[in-house]
Amino acid sequence: MNKVIALILLIAGIALVYTGNQRRHSIAGASEAAGKELASKVDGDARFPAHTLYMAGGVVLIIVGGAMLFRSPRVRV
Repeated sequence: MNKVIALILLIAGIALVYTGNQRRHSIAGASEAAGKELASKVDGDARFPAHTLYMAGGVVLIIVGGAMLFRSPRVRV
């Protein structure tokens, strides 16, 4: 059961990274990044475009899924 959950996490992480990368290279992503950068310069608050959060969340899911998939099984006595 843990292997299935790990594979689901890996697939979801890869999908999020792919989606974030596609959005980063789209017109909507470029305009959002430019708007967030301008707003950050005006008031000094830290803002991140949505594609950055997609990619960071995807990397976290890939790391957690990979750790779950490749860890050694516990020996029960």
